[in-house]
Amino acid sequence: MFVGEPASIQCTIAGGDWPIDVTWLLNGDRIPNHLNIVTTKFTKHTHALAIESVNAYHAGNYTCRAVNSAGKVEYTSELIVNVSPKIAPFDFGEEPLNFGEPASVQCTILGGDLPIEVTWTLNNESIAKYFDISVSKIGKRVNILTIEAVAGHHAGMYTCQAKNRAVPPKITPFSFGDEPMNNGEPVSVHCTISGGDLPVKVIWTLNKHPVMPDMGIFLEKRGQRINNLMIDSVNAQHAGNYSCIASNSAGTAEYSAQLVVNVLLFILKQNTIRKKYLANPILFPNPPIVPPKIAAFTFGEESMSFGDIVSVQCTIAGGDLPVSVTWLLNGAPIEPQLQILQEMRGKRIYVLTIDSVSEKHVGNYTCFAKNRADHANHSAELKVNVPPKIAPFDFGEEPSNFGDSASVQCLVTSGDFPVKFYWVFNGSPINGGGGISTTKLGKRISALSIDNVSGEHAGNYTCVASNMAKSVNYTAELIVNVPPKIVEFTFGETPANFEDSVSVNCLVSSGDLPINIDWLFNGKPISSVAGVTAMKGGKRTSLLNIDSVQAEHAGNYTCLARNGADSSTFSAELIVNVPPKIAHFDFGDEPVNIEESVSVTCLIPSGDLPIDIEWLFNGFRLNSFAGISVMKGGKRTSMLTIDNVNAQHAGNYSCLAKNKAASVTFSAELIVNVPPKIVPFDFGEDPVNLDDSVSVTCLISSGDQPVDIGWLFNGYHINSFSGISIIKGGKRSSILSIDSASAQHAGNYTCVAKNRAHTSTFSAELVVNVPPKLAHFDFGEDPVNIEDSVSVVCAILSGDLPIDIEWIFNGYRLNAFSGVSVTKVGKRNIPPKLAHFDFGEDPVNIEDSVTVVCAILSGDLPIDIEWLFNGYRLNAFSGVTATKGGKRNSMLSIDSIGAQHTGNYSCTAKNKAASVTYSTELIVNVPPKITPFDFGDDPVNIEASVSVMCLISYGDFPIDIEWLFNGYPINSFSGITVTKGGKRNSILNIDSANAHHAGNYSCVARNKAATVSYSAELIVNDSNSIYIDSVLPLKVPPKIVPFDFGDEPVNFEESVTVTCAVSLGDLPIDIEWLVNGYAINAFSGISVYKNGKKSSTLAIDSANAQHAGNYTCVAKNKAAAVSYSSDLIING
Repeated sequence: MFVGEPASIQCTIAGGDWPIDVTWLLNGDRIPNHLNIVTTKFTKHTHALAIESVNAYHAGNYTCRAVNSAGKVEYTSELIVNVSPKIAPFDFGEEPLNFGEPASVQCTILGGDLPIEVTWTLNNESIAKYFDISVSKIGKRVNILTIEAVAGHHAGMYTCQAKNRAVPPKITPFSFGDEPMNNGEPVSVHCTISGGDLPVKVIWTLNKHPVMPDMGIFLEKRGQRINNLMIDSVNAQHAGNYSCIASNSAGTAEYSAQLVVNVLLFILKQNTIRKKYLANPILFPNPPIVPPKIAAFTFGEESMSFGDIVSVQCTIAGGDLPVSVTWLLNGAPIEPQLQILQEMRGKRIYVLTIDSVSEKHVGNYTCFAKNRADHANHSAELKVNVPPKIAPFDFGEEPSNFGDSASVQCLVTSGDFPVKFYWVFNGSPINGGGGISTTKLGKRISALSIDNVSGEHAGNYTCVASNMAKSVNYTAELIVNVPPKIVEFTFGETPANFEDSVSVNCLVSSGDLPINIDWLFNGKPISSVAGVTAMKGGKRTSLLNIDSVQAEHAGNYTCLARNGADSSTFSAELIVNVPPKIAHFDFGDEPVNIEESVSVTCLIPSGDLPIDIEWLFNGFRLNSFAGISVMKGGKRTSMLTIDNVNAQHAGNYSCLAKNKAASVTFSAELIVNVPPKIVPFDFGEDPVNLDDSVSVTCLISSGDQPVDIGWLFNGYHINSFSGISIIKGGKRSSILSIDSASAQHAGNYTCVAKNRAHTSTFSAELVVNVPPKLAHFDFGEDPVNIEDSVSVVCAILSGDLPIDIEWIFNGYRLNAFSGVSVTKVGKRNIPPKLAHFDFGEDPVNIEDSVTVVCAILSGDLPIDIEWLFNGYRLNAFSGVTATKGGKRNSMLSIDSIGAQHTGNYSCTAKNKAASVTYSTELIVNVPPKITPFDFGDDPVNIEASVSVMCLISYGDFPIDIEWLFNGYPINSFSGITVTKGGKRNSILNIDSANAHHAGNYSCVARNKAATVSYSAELIVNDSNSIYIDSVLPLKVPPKIVPFDFGDEPVNFEESVTVTCAVSLGDLPIDIEWLVNGYAINAFSGISVYKNGKKSSTLAIDSANAQHAGNYTCVAKNKAAAVSYSSDLIING
């Protein structure tokens, strides 16, 4: 047989005791249902097997086995299936080929029995005549046609023909039966071609002669492989050998069977006809008319199954023709809607066939035959096993919700009893587990119920009802609004390293579609986190990826899956080995002046704890550096303060932060405005003699450039002073020289060095030995008369004091000389004398007004009065006015005092005799000035550490600094620590920010002058603002970071510290220390410091033998109490 052809075979039971059980086998086993092989029982004696479309898997030995109480017999026939070749489609491409191009095409045989012969044709002609076309064979099923260079004669239709081995016909044996046929009986046989290639030609012969149409023999072809031979009324001429001859291209097969006919001759004594031409006359009968005789038939003893094919044959075994045959059902003509086929095969055989038996076909079938003589009938009862019929059911139009109850009833409306029920869920029997129960309610109803519907109950529920006729089923789907279920995921057991790539997959293993999958980071949508991408990997998966892990990526990543039923979440923590990150700091845009205070804060906003913070100055540790203090302001903050800046403090200050991940530094340069420093000078120990030359050098040993160097003589600029020259000796020196010292050169010489930082002065006095110089005097040109009075004045025009004046008369002292008197008039011209003045005993407040008067008590007129401020003329000084109040006084006034007015005010009075100065200091109460601060541009995340410094840039000491939160003192506020970092700053620190820390923080600074404040708002990202349905927070127990006292034992009297840090856990957390199992509170020499909400430090200032032992940190919250211990070993 070829694939796709129909095949059938008939098994006829020629004899044997009833009942007989007939079964069909394939290769010795029962025939599986999936092979689509139909077996039919036509009568008690006839069984047929049919295959509608033969395939390769149908090949094999088919056995008909008949069994009764006496024994069993079987007959086997082989079905050989020829699988024709199948060619895969091929072409030369969509575009035409160009002349001269090569061309190739492959003919692939996908199926078919081997060997396969392949031939090629071009336009239905063999390609053998084309020398330039070659064909190559690759394996048993591939042929390649190749043209080296395409030409015009190659155009056309190329055909690949595949042919496999031809098989000659094979005829299934047949016979007319073991007993001879009686005269007038009908007979038929089937010649079935069970094997061989098609087409097959079949002819019938009788005694080696072809069967002719006029012989009363009817030939019928049924399909390509079955040929029937039928004789309606057998007579003597039909006796003989009948041969079925089948032939195809492979060969010829023949099978023969003998038909034996019994012929009866009746001789009657009655009128005869005498024939003259017969020598011995023969007497022929004049027979009577014979009524029909019907051969008994039956549908079998067993009831037919629902849907079976049933056929019964009414054979008119005797009686004169013509015969009229009618079929009746329960005594009435068969109605067309019953779909019962009635077929006449010849003049004496009538076949009734039902393709699919049902309950409507149950009843008595009667074959009623009638001819001219009489009528006859025969009846057979058809029994049908009626299968159950299940009324449709469902779980309702709407899906069931999670936790609801659901039930359904399976009702059998018809069918033979007894009916058995069982239920199937998604193809598996329901055994009463999994929350599903089944109950039988009477003979026809079975109920299924689910008390508490869950996602696992969604699926197809099938009610199977079976009886003796058939097993039927009906299925209803239970749709459950199943919430998503997320498969647990993690970022791994070890923390991710900085800049590694990490990814995690959120797989929703169950739940109704569509499912919306979102990612959250610390409760916020992931879209707001830079460097994190989420990619959908199908309907139930989402991949989160971070190409380069940064510190800000550490935290809880939550997969939120939502559908129409509910939402579910699963979170995994990404722990990042985060190196410290130092926030930018500097000492300000402008250089710092000498004696000012400066402070900078090294804040580590991110990085794994513990973090060791250290300061370096020009690459060296700061521990012992004079005038610099370092204060720790929490786990992440260290403040460097210089109360009184001087030149040696200028340089690079580096904050070195180190943890397990890495060590990082950040540096800022402190630029100090260094005032000039003048190397002391003098004019020598001895006074200078008159007309000597003198010089002195003002050398600036240090100070910022440029330095402006000037000279003063008795407080006045020296530029125009006679006989004095000044020579600049480079950037840092100036030489003052006097070629010929005279009396007028005696006095104070001041070198004034000035740069951006400050003005420095140094003075030296020049003492000149000046001899007295007498003014000319005489008694007049004319002689003096007796008794006249005369007087002369000896005036000393110049000369160093003191001067001793003595009169001599003719070489002798006049002291005792009679009548001559000597009167001393004075030393010389009188210099100014200044009255003392001051601004009062108490400092002056800002914006007050002050006035002082410089009064000249004595001195020769005219007197020139001038005011100086810190050594400089006051003319252009802002806000200060000087008013002359007569020849001997001047008033200085300031209407609104500012901080810049603080300093020394000098009044200089000068006449011909001398220049004198008096100075007093104005002290101003300067209020504090707070440098602006903030918490950064972005909101602070939950549990992040926060630090801010309040720096007082200037203001009089002492300064009191206080912090307020939303207007209230911060001292007792939970989780906030305040650390004083020197005289001018204070650090506010929050180790773990929470929502309740959000608000306004104010720094209030007070001194005697005023109270000032500055505020900044702290905004905290509150993860509680995102609501996730059905997610309840878990109670997280504390987790203690392991600690120890070091690898080596501690030496006697060394100091020891260890920190117990709780890395996670719900707040509040109570931390307690034990030593050898006892509370540490009363233990001598041991101190415990709380460092925030999640850490505690134990310190021993001077270790001794009694301190050795086991130290335990106990951390306790509402979830649990955990502990960690470490041994302290003392070298004692």
